[in-house]
Amino acid sequence: MVENLVRMLALMVAAASVSSSTMYAQQPGVRRDPYPDWIDADSNLVDADWALGTITRNTLYVTFKPDAPEEARVAAVRLVHGTVIQQRDSVPLTYLIRVASHPNACAVKQALARLKTLPQVAATLPHLIWVMDSLGNLHKVPGAAKGPPTPCPSGYGLLR
Repeated sequence: MVENLVRMLALMVAAASVSSSTMYAQQPGVRRDPYPDWIDADSNLVDADWALGTITRNTLYVTFKPDAPEEARVAAVRLVHGTVIQQRDSVPLTYLIRVASHPNACAVKQALARLKTLPQVAATLPHLIWVMDSLGNLHKVPGAAKGPPTPCPSGYGLLR
């Protein structure tokens, strides 16, 4: 049951990632880059011990509540020292954000935890990258590095 829900969520995120690349106008105070190739590069992927699958070392998705004003969205991104990489038409109010890089994606973990505490945030999700076989089953990326066994530090110290 849980596996099916995770698969459905991953498919929705994957669909959002490959759908229309039209971006909204840039928001004041938040830098926006086109979707760069480095995000999906094997060198940026990790099988972190705390994540459900293969994730990027330094990007995450955040979805804001429909009534969240622009200033609150900008403040949330700045709070985690993030940069908006993309916002897609297909998933309104969902941003792909870049944060500090870490071998076990611990800055991503800290940003997810911090953003979840904010009233303007509806949901957060690490940037999951999956490989799909011919039967539609999802698998971790074979070329991804294994995260180090050292646990992530507590707090938000990696968000700089």
